[in-house]
Amino acid sequence: MARDQTTPMTDEDIEALREDIEALRQAVREDLAADFGGDSEDYRADKPIPDGGE
Repeated sequence: MARDQTTPMTDEDIEALREDIEALRQAVREDLAADFGGDSEDYRADKPIPDGGE
């Protein structure tokens, strides 16, 4: 559902959006782990990769 963009977002709206995004990120990590192996935590975008990315 599209948000009414004529009014500013409240702190509650922002917090709800953050929770929704985190739930989606978790679902994507779980799907990646199911498809490619490993643990879902291995697919965190905010965590450096052990080999330094090289």
